[in-house]
Amino acid sequence: MVKSLADDAESGYAPGKRSFAWLKLKRDYIDGLADSFDLVPVGAYAGTGKRSGGYGAFLLACRVAAPGAARYQPVCKVGTGFSDDDLATFSALFERGAAAAPRGDGGPPTWLDLPASLPPHYEPDCWLATPTPPAVWEVRAAALSLSPTFLAAAGLLPEEPAKGLALRFPRFVRARPDKAPGQATSGAELAEAFRAQPEFASLRAEG
Repeated sequence: MVKSLADDAESGYAPGKRSFAWLKLKRDYIDGLADSFDLVPVGAYAGTGKRSGGYGAFLLACRVAAPGAARYQPVCKVGTGFSDDDLATFSALFERGAAAAPRGDGGPPTWLDLPASLPPHYEPDCWLATPTPPAVWEVRAAALSLSPTFLAAAGLLPEEPAKGLALRFPRFVRARPDKAPGQATSGAELAEAFRAQPEFASLRAEG
């Protein structure tokens, strides 16, 4: 937290009140500390409020690390970083390409590795069930954390073999039309980025 040093009525803390007197500074707000990954959208969530009528968030996945494996593993749900134009473009693109399969209508894509069940808030309203992922997006995150839900990089971290990885505070940066899904970030690359974090060193020390 960053607090104003001004000694006045505005510098006091008031729960739920937004002001510039108290600011929460996240790691991904600091240039140079945020990681960037190329991920593929595999599911979509219906928008609410001003995002009604289209998609408001997406389930993103990394590529399975095995050479030649055309399979993908979810790693985060992202709903920030999109402009209204971005969401309108992506909603139209996926619908126009007949990429959206309603949940329960055929199930998830066969190329997607999922746990036995996803928590309700991660279950997408539709799967982007084309023969291959429909796009590649660049995403930044504050950190990578161990996840009991996602399978991304599962088995690549000896300290926690039963867990995968998830992106914390993910944010959409831009579409990557110059990249094919097979060039998306792999689970092995996520595991390497996780090991490079100071938190991983403390995890090993505790183990």
